[in-house]
Amino acid sequence: MGDVREMVIVGAGPAGLSAAIRAAESGASVTLLDDNSLPGGQIYRQPPAAFRIADPTALGADFLAGKELLQRFERVRERIEYHPQCLVWGVFNERELALHDNVHEGGRIHKLLGKTVIFATGAYERAAPFPGWTLPGVFTAGGLQISIKSQQILPGRRFLISGTGPLLLVLANQLAKSGGEVAALLEISSLRSAGLHLLRLLGHWDFLSRGLRYHLELKRHGIPYRERETVVAAHGKGRVEEAVVAKVDAKWRPLPGSERTIPVDAIAVGFGFLSNTELTRLAGCLHDFRADLGGWVPRRNEGLETSVPGVFAAGDGAGVAGAPVARIEGRLAAISALERLEYKVDPIERKTLLRELAKLNRFRSVMDRISTPRPGLVELMTPDTVVCRCEEITRAVIEETLDEGFQTLDGIKRRCRAGMGFCQGRICSPTVAALAARRKEGSVEGAGWLNPRPPLQPLPLNAFSTEPSSGPAAGEDDTPGTANPNAMPAG
Repeated sequence: MGDVREMVIVGAGPAGLSAAIRAAESGASVTLLDDNSLPGGQIYRQPPAAFRIADPTALGADFLAGKELLQRFERVRERIEYHPQCLVWGVFNERELALHDNVHEGGRIHKLLGKTVIFATGAYERAAPFPGWTLPGVFTAGGLQISIKSQQILPGRRFLISGTGPLLLVLANQLAKSGGEVAALLEISSLRSAGLHLLRLLGHWDFLSRGLRYHLELKRHGIPYRERETVVAAHGKGRVEEAVVAKVDAKWRPLPGSERTIPVDAIAVGFGFLSNTELTRLAGCLHDFRADLGGWVPRRNEGLETSVPGVFAAGDGAGVAGAPVARIEGRLAAISALERLEYKVDPIERKTLLRELAKLNRFRSVMDRISTPRPGLVELMTPDTVVCRCEEITRAVIEETLDEGFQTLDGIKRRCRAGMGFCQGRICSPTVAALAARRKEGSVEGAGWLNPRPPLQPLPLNAFSTEPSSGPAAGEDDTPGTANPNAMPAG
């Protein structure tokens, strides 16, 4: 059994930071684990300390909101046992975590047992394969955003942005403010449908005004915005040189004859996010499939406790809902964990947080109706389109495997190796599940999930050594690590 801690929080994004701050303010002993060099997670990702930001507003409102939360974290940081560059690669006996800690343990693996554990593991991007998506110059929207935030570089001159969701608006304006040319922003869905749910949007003027501001900035930068269109192919010799786009119907199926070509040297695609639930699954928590929340999510009670006593889940790792929800859920999970640890908590605070969540969830439900993936997304692929990049498995091979009677993700993986590579199916499994559901006219849920097995990500051999390594000290290497393959560009 590993060292015992009172409260262990995994993830230093909006939910994890909010939970750590709230627990530390109550005097609890808090251990915060995160695999990044700096706190903030993906949405509040901060550039390396050595980088000077000429115009912070170019990085967007989320970056500025993250600054406020990080300042609060710094005020209580001395009361928190904070472990950056620490990968949680397994969970044993429900609340015993296996760690690879590059800073505090000299790069060796060890275990940590939490009396309570809060998983705030965030989400990763949903890939949507199409012909040419493996060409250099094709990125996920979040991967391209990381390039801007963490490296302050533009990996191209002329960009096309395609997919769905508010991240695309943010990215388009970040690119324009950073000196990039955006040929077009293509929203595969239709925001006009939000008007059908006007009553649910009332009272959310801050979100509505922010969305309007982003659209006005698109016009100011001369960026064309088109709904019900998407990229269907990328062409080029050695790298992207042009994108083929087409109109789509309400099910996101490309409409034949509507194709046109746009010369670009970089494409960013974003079709929403998937909750990162590997750790909650390893902990033995029950999960439910919620397409509107990003697929499989841990089952939780009102206090965000999972089916495993003492294990809580907060933020996008428990259902994709964005940073404002994650921050509230982090606080709510913290006070629930504090109660389990027999700390005094004001019941009024819980009621207030639940009211705020209910209000935000009404708004989020409208966005979910717009952005939840439609069946036509898999029709972007041709038979020779690579689905599993790690093992170079094409759609044709997946279809042949389905013809042989293998219908679950685990069965397909054993038969043709899809999902057996470096990313362990994080990138390809949603597409494979959608193909299986399409074949048998069933649900994506019916394909199940790929069972996670520790280590969740590759570990260096010296991690098993009894001697500490000479790895970088905390904050010494502020560049993004390679621990999370889902945050890497698609190209």
